[in-house]
This record gives sequence, structure tokens and C-alpha cells, in this order.
Amino acid sequence: MRRGILEKKWIFLVGRPYTLFGASLYQLWFDPPKIFALLGLSISDNLYVEEHPSVVRRYVIKEQLDAFSDTINNLLMHDRRKAKKILKKGLQLSEDAKNYIKKSSFPTLQSALDFLVQLALHATVFPYFAYPIVKKRDDKELMKLTEKLRAISYYPKVVEKIINPLAKEVAGDDFQFMTVSEILAGNTSRVAAREKASRKNRRFVYAKFRGKETVQYVNNVMRVIEKLERVRIGNSVKGQVAHPGKVIGKARLIFSSGANTIFNKGDILVTVTSNPSLMPFILKSAAIVTDEGGITSHAAIISRELKKPCVIGTKFATHTFRDGDVVEVDAIIGVVRKR
Repeated sequence: MRRGILEKKWIFLVGRPYTLFGASLYQLWFDPPKIFALLGLSISDNLYVEEHPSVVRRYVIKEQLDAFSDTINNLLMHDRRKAKKILKKGLQLSEDAKNYIKKSSFPTLQSALDFLVQLALHATVFPYFAYPIVKKRDDKELMKLTEKLRAISYYPKVVEKIINPLAKEVAGDDFQFMTVSEILAGNTSRVAAREKASRKNRRFVYAKFRGKETVQYVNNVMRVIEKLERVRIGNSVKGQVAHPGKVIGKARLIFSSGANTIFNKGDILVTVTSNPSLMPFILKSAAIVTDEGGITSHAAIISRELKKPCVIGTKFATHTFRDGDVVEVDAIIGVVRKR
């Protein structure tokens, strides 16, 4: 890893189910020139750590995140007309995406990437940062637009149905072990070593730092995460109570809807973040525990509807517990511990 990267004060921002290629796609949203043309600023330094197979934690530098948030806030305060225009374009691009998913008309990977970045900036990035601001200001018109965009997200399907097939056409079956820039440059020199590292349960650390892209595979990813977040993983985690209750059961770690694992009625669902695709597990579970999420997250809303004990935002439940561990979920005080 490049000198000085881990010495920076990184903060955890979000976790996503990404491969190396997927993480580099996400990073593409924040690379010039399109984000600068739209907003005049970006979050230039980003760090992506694969905490579980194809599950990535994204870190940013606080000062850059604050400056980016301030830029969005200033735009909303001083150029509301432009903000509204961005949101409306996001809706139009979403309609375009819906049509492209049915029948792609992109002749090259680069043309598809150009569309994806515009879609992401207008329909995902800007609404994500704008929503809490317009809600606080009680700007009902912009709230309606941002809520509509946050409720529909077409970029994952664009990636699945359009980007991935084009990347595979260019780089072959191994494209998931490459970054976007490597695929566009035809650089396959590191693929074999990365595949081998992945088979040995090593995890990637992908960085875009001071304009340079680096990829490194590490043996102990938790050591990296502990250093970044200044924590020690123990035998319990604490989070926010989404729905109260207390149960004991077997922890089942689920990272995707296609997970091939035994999940019995009464097991405890432990996951990074919940989404509708995990409903078959949620319905069987005795309780829900997530690394991420707030009181309006999917897990929180569903747990209240189903009246299941739920602790959200624990940060490290998926690292603290192993699949099959007997755990106690105390969703009275927000603590989950090994028994």
C-alpha cells in the first residue's frame, strides 16, 4: 500500500456488495471530469476495503466529506433552480435507464460507463446528500423529488444488465478482478495473482489516493479495519434498537440473497445491511442484527412491522460472530453478545 494512506484519518461511510470491478465503478462516480462539471468539487480520496468476499467498506477523509456536503448545501441555498434541474434530470435519466435495461443501445463499454456516471451523479449521489438538507428546510417540492429518486435506483440493474456484459466482452470472465481503468487499458497482467490471492481468502484494499489508483491484497483484513476505525473486535457489539425484545439463537451470517446456507426458523439473521431480497431469511429469523442502518433503514422498518427484535448499526456484528455461534440479542439495551 502506498506510503501514507493508512496514516490519514479515514471515516467509514458505507458498505456495499462490490467486487474489485464494482468498487472501481463506484469510484468512477467521484472521478473527474463529470462530477466537477456538475458540482465543482468531489471527494477525491477514497479507500475501499473488502471485509467479506465481495462486500466492501468505503472510507473517506472527513474534511473532504464535509467540504462536499457544504457544496451541496450551498447549491441548495443559493441556486435552488440548478438543484431542481439536477433532480429532474435524475428522473429523466432513471427513465432512460429503465428503457436501456430492457434493450441496451450502448455500442462500447466506455459509452455505457459515461451514461452510468451521469445516472449515478444525478439520481443517486446528489439526492443522497440533498435529502437531509431539503428535509430540514422543509422544501416540500425538492423533498418530493429526492424521495422519488431515493425510492427508485436503477444503477445496480444497469451494472448487471449492461456494464458487466460489456466488461466481460472486453476482458473475459476475469473482469471482476480488474479495475475499470485496467479493463479500458487492456491490462490483464495482475489478474492471475489476484485470483490466487482471493482463493487463499485474502481481501483487497483498493484506493484512489492523490489521483493514483492502487490495489493490494492482504492476509488480515480486520487488522486494516481496526487500524482505520481505531477499534478492537471483541465478543459483543452494541447498536441502536429498532424494535425491542430479547432472544437467543444461532447466528447466521448472510451477505446476499443467493447465499447458500442453512437458515432455520428461529435463527438470528446477521448481515451488513438489509434489503427486500433478504425477506425469506427475515421471515424465518427470531431477530435481526445489522452492521449498518438507521431508524428508517429497511431492517428497522421491517422489524417493527413483524415485531421482531432488531439491533442496527452495530458496525462489526458480521466480524464479531461466526456462522453458527449461539448469540443473545438484547434489543432492550441494544447489545448482541456470544453465549
